[in-house]
Amino acid sequence: MSPAFDDRKQEAYGSFCNYVIDAKVSKDVLFSELNLDDILSEDENLLKFVGSDPMKKALMKHAMRLVYMTLVVIDEERRCFEDQGLPPARPYIPGAF
Repeated sequence: MSPAFDDRKQEAYGSFCNYVIDAKVSKDVLFSELNLDDILSEDENLLKFVGSDPMKKALMKHAMRLVYMTLVVIDEERRCFEDQGLPPARPYIPGAF
């Protein structure tokens, strides 16, 4: 593991991502209903990592949006291909497939 991303950060971000994924996939929560302070209050490791640093909070809000929107895109792509009966999309890499 590189020093830039130590175990503490990995644990904090991992639980954070799991929370956002669970909210989107299992509970079908809208992004506007997600609240970073709620996530921080449920995860002691993440709260210690972020603390009261406004820069870290801003980055976590952005990360929350990124994880959520990635899930939206994956779901929309899956539905498009299922509707047309096409196989899942793959990147165009000549000779790779």
